[in-house]
Amino acid sequence: MNSPELPILAELSAEVRSALFSSAQQTTQAPGEVLFYEGDAPAQVWLLETGHVQRSPADGPPETIMAPAWLDPASTFGGLPHSAKFSALAACRCLTWSAEGFFRVPEVAVAARRNLAEQWSATQARLTELAAPLHYQAGNAQLHPGPFLFESARVIFAFCEVAPEAAAATLPPGLRLLQRPLRQTAPLLLALAHFPLAFPEAQPAARFRYTETTYFLPVQHGLGWGLFVPAITPRPGSRSCWGGRFTASPSAWGKQPLTPIR
Repeated sequence: MNSPELPILAELSAEVRSALFSSAQQTTQAPGEVLFYEGDAPAQVWLLETGHVQRSPADGPPETIMAPAWLDPASTFGGLPHSAKFSALAACRCLTWSAEGFFRVPEVAVAARRNLAEQWSATQARLTELAAPLHYQAGNAQLHPGPFLFESARVIFAFCEVAPEAAAATLPPGLRLLQRPLRQTAPLLLALAHFPLAFPEAQPAARFRYTETTYFLPVQHGLGWGLFVPAITPRPGSRSCWGGRFTASPSAWGKQPLTPIR
């Protein structure tokens, strides 16, 4: 196989690329055969030539990789332990090189380092984008990155009770609702926050105001305990804007309906 469109290969001259493939060892894998395990040292460089391979990290869902593709390139090119277990989903064919021999070719080593830098740069840029707080202004359709300043904010905490089945329906697997002994209800903490004057630190003129209600449930996870936030609503009685599970109207005193959103 000679796939000049693949990363790294695209940067090599035809002569270097031909010599690289001539030095490769071709291997075949049966369905279910493990190529390498998570945590293994990257002693070889793997290029999937035909077939499908499954990437199975210990802390995430499996991912199918289709040919042609480098296998676990960030770990291999970075000299790091493999990030997941890789196994053949069906009969497949791979080209392999010893890591030492692969990076001995100067052009290949430079291209691999450049590809690794591009991967890390793209990942960091995406993480920065996801982590940045945003505020949308409907009038001029602008998104303002944070950080934000909040002046004259007011927060009221309300200790409430809720039907256990309604609260338990919002919990993810592994969490258990904490209740006081002999009580038929579960505790619920509401934090009602009013922000009359908020604005991006870099743009004081882009001012806005909003009201927010946050729900807290006491939960147990293994031997530890803490507070789980099943919902944050932008105003009392509105649907949750993330993690949405509750509707409520905590704007008046006394009993309030609290039901899970299906």
